[in-house]
Amino acid sequence: VGTDTISATDPLLPVGFQTFLPYGKGSRFPDFQSFWSRLVPEDIIGPEARQEYRLDMMQRPLSDDFVIDVMAENADGNSWQALAFDCVYSFLVSINQLLHKGFKDHEIKGELLLKELRNVSFTGVSGHITFNEDGDRMGEYEL
Repeated sequence: VGTDTISATDPLLPVGFQTFLPYGKGSRFPDFQSFWSRLVPEDIIGPEARQEYRLDMMQRPLSDDFVIDVMAENADGNSWQALAFDCVYSFLVSINQLLHKGFKDHEIKGELLLKELRNVSFTGVSGHITFNEDGDRMGEYEL
């Protein structure tokens, strides 16, 4: 039994191996897909992005060819991208809630952030987002 694998049909898996894949296409997935399909490489590696995010100053700069290839392969968006989007968004929601509660940005880390994350609940692009007491996302799975 395995989970969290991108390649569920991996030919190296033994016969009888069962995978449980996170289901990442909630009611808002079409909106995410529409947004994703409008992105072009220029949005990520163009002059404005390079300046805004200081891409040329990174220790390991993004490979332009790699970004272009990944975008071409995933032009329609997929459930893995939706799950990653919701992961980042969950942290942003938690941080925003803590800032509204009066915490300073330098205080938002570790246990405080995890405690707030456990209380997050919203409808993301991959479905309804909630977390259990261990901080694990409650989700739907495909068998």
